[in-house]
Amino acid sequence: MVHAELNRMRPISVHVALAVAAIAALAAAFAASARPIAAQQPDPGSPTLVVNQVDASGYPEMRVVVTALDAAGVPVAGLTAADFSATSEGGMTVATVERAEDTTLQLAVILVVDTSGSMEGAPLDAAKQAARQFVARLGPNDRASLVAFSDEVRTVVPLTADAAALTAGIDGLTATGATSLYEAVQAAAFIARTSGTPRQAVVFLSDGENDTTTSEATEAGSLDIARANGVPVFAIGFGEAADTGYLQRLSAETRGQFFAADAADVGAVYGAIAGLLRSQYVVTLRAGAEADGEEATLQVSASIAGQAVTSEPVAFTR
Repeated sequence: MVHAELNRMRPISVHVALAVAAIAALAAAFAASARPIAAQQPDPGSPTLVVNQVDASGYPEMRVVVTALDAAGVPVAGLTAADFSATSEGGMTVATVERAEDTTLQLAVILVVDTSGSMEGAPLDAAKQAARQFVARLGPNDRASLVAFSDEVRTVVPLTADAAALTAGIDGLTATGATSLYEAVQAAAFIARTSGTPRQAVVFLSDGENDTTTSEATEAGSLDIARANGVPVFAIGFGEAADTGYLQRLSAETRGQFFAADAADVGAVYGAIAGLLRSQYVVTLRAGAEADGEEATLQVSASIAGQAVTSEPVAFTR
């Protein structure tokens, strides 16, 4: 599964082993695969602060990507360094805070689209239109890759800033075959993790359960790889037959978010995800503890509408 172009992805067992090894090596070198101690999903009715990614590769300086939502679930604008604080063993101070759309930090988005036979016709047409609109909203420094899956998982368009190439790839998607859901999750995790960009996200749409007979990827294994990857997955359960439980776990364990959608509102859902990504905050922290290779925990707090809101703790390596 870890071929450079990911054009052929069977048999899966050897490729998964390579992917796991590659991700583990990258995690050790980059130290950005912070694991959630208790995954947090937005809580309707109260403000929410979610730590989406942690980059401790420059420790004791750390870079954290967070999402701040108000009580209605709307991204909060206008927060400054004075609104944030952080706690960790040995102390942690906030150096700078930038809104993602105002920073030069490049974003890599892996757009994953289910093209199994059940997507044929109106469902795929709606998903393609929504994906085209999402690509149009990417920033000038951002890159995206298009991945499609049915019986097999394939990279339709490698990571690029060329919106025309991405749109052409989306236009060419067709629906046929079964659903290699778990294998697609593993492939997206690996592509995102090896993108070389400081911010990454996976936007993953599926309308069904894993029903392929050609892949050995498992539910537990795919979740383990996605979790170790440290990249948030914004999962879209498309239609009534989607494996909602799995997609919810996937988004929760990667510190992303789950959305339910159908052909009528999938465009709005993609738009909401684009808005979330553009309104995230990049918080630069300075740690007080020495770099010793030990695991530590981090919590970020922010003042949202006069209320102190604290993220769930995440683990990182000093």
